[in-house]
Amino acid sequence: MLATRPGVQSLIALESAGPDILFEHAPGSPVPLWPQVRYAIAMALERLDIDLVPVVSAASGNKWLRLASALAPSRGDVRLPGRRREVAFLVGGSTVACAPQGLRNWLVGDFVDAMPDRSVILQWMPRPSPPERPAFRPTLALDPLLTRAAARARLAPLSSQAEAAVRRIVTELVHRVDARLTDDHAATISDAAIAQERLRPHVERSFGHVMDRVQPRLVLMEDAAYGWWASLIALMKARGIRVVEPQHGWIGPSHAAYNYGAAAQRPELSVTIPDELLTFGDYWSRGVRFPGLVTAIGKANIEEMTASAVPMEQRPLEILVVSSTSDPEGLSDLTIALVDCLPAAWTVRFRPHPAERAAVAAIYPRLLTRAGVVIDHNADVADSLRAARAVVGVSSTVLYEAVAMGCRVFAIASPMAPYYVGGLFGELIEGALGVRRVAHEVVSGTDARAAAPALADEIWKPRAAENFRQWALARLGSSQA
Repeated sequence: MLATRPGVQSLIALESAGPDILFEHAPGSPVPLWPQVRYAIAMALERLDIDLVPVVSAASGNKWLRLASALAPSRGDVRLPGRRREVAFLVGGSTVACAPQGLRNWLVGDFVDAMPDRSVILQWMPRPSPPERPAFRPTLALDPLLTRAAARARLAPLSSQAEAAVRRIVTELVHRVDARLTDDHAATISDAAIAQERLRPHVERSFGHVMDRVQPRLVLMEDAAYGWWASLIALMKARGIRVVEPQHGWIGPSHAAYNYGAAAQRPELSVTIPDELLTFGDYWSRGVRFPGLVTAIGKANIEEMTASAVPMEQRPLEILVVSSTSDPEGLSDLTIALVDCLPAAWTVRFRPHPAERAAVAAIYPRLLTRAGVVIDHNADVADSLRAARAVVGVSSTVLYEAVAMGCRVFAIASPMAPYYVGGLFGELIEGALGVRRVAHEVVSGTDARAAAPALADEIWKPRAAENFRQWALARLGSSQA
């Protein structure tokens, strides 16, 4: 069993104690403020636990252009009437890869294909512009909804009394959850909560119209457990909709979004949390303290990846290093040291985290010009894993995907390791000796830590698409129309 970060232990302890402040509402809000600020507090605690380096993010698009686009007619806008669909996939929209039929959402695409006539994709990001198009045509954009809501929110700011109430609740929560958090943390989280409260009622109103138009009975919502849209989950549940989150990346005992104390079982908070979590396999299900049902389904595109994997001896002489956004300088040092230990015929392919892609030059300048290092720009990680003989990383989900692809897997020693990988992949890489060991084992073909097939099935439950179809039919059969 992996260790649990101190910050997550603090969250669970507060929820287990169940003080009244957990159930206080911001003025006018239908749900308590706690679930909406919980993850922001968790992120502040994570930085204290393991000294994370902030990720450089790209600037957002032109707000006036987005507003004009939101007001213009569009076939992809959720305002337009459409057929009712029993199953709605509510996703961010960034988990896409090119396919012959268009941009395919690899997170939920196989699940959509399992029951296409009953499904619709609703994505927060704009629909792609021509000539690109979604592979699944009933894909509607929620980005115009958000843009219109933001415009309305600017015309209706919160009252000073409401802002003061939010700051009071957040400050008490911050100071009660963990003594390491400061007044500066409380002020930053309060600012974000106030901005969210300005936006919330306008998004709720428009989102409610979308739900009334589509009338789903089952919504699979990406990132639902993070709490950002707790009021939208409550809104859906009030309409008799079952809200479910499909796992999208690493989860475990140190992921705050999936580990809760006893208060989460109380109806005031449970109404803001998904009814069920669908995991990639039993390995992930065992590692969380989730207040709803937890069901292992699998990840269909992993099966597509493994079906297309070539034998190890036919792969290029490449090692894939994957980022998890932590310690860019240390990861740069390790990548360069690995190149120096490998024969000239070998290449180290460096894969930035998706959150880093827009700023690779700023975050990893030394890797751009280093001979023997290639920056991996593949949108689909499967393309990268097919070419890799070994994968090296800190805590990325790609390490777990590499097990299914037959790659040798090496985890880097770091403050994150006890919480995110433990000893699953064998001895951790530490210092120059560890880097030389990786180079020697990969080049010589030895594999002292090869994962057993049984482990791969524990991590990635087989037959995911069919598992999902049977699960969805069972849930639709038992839910209220």
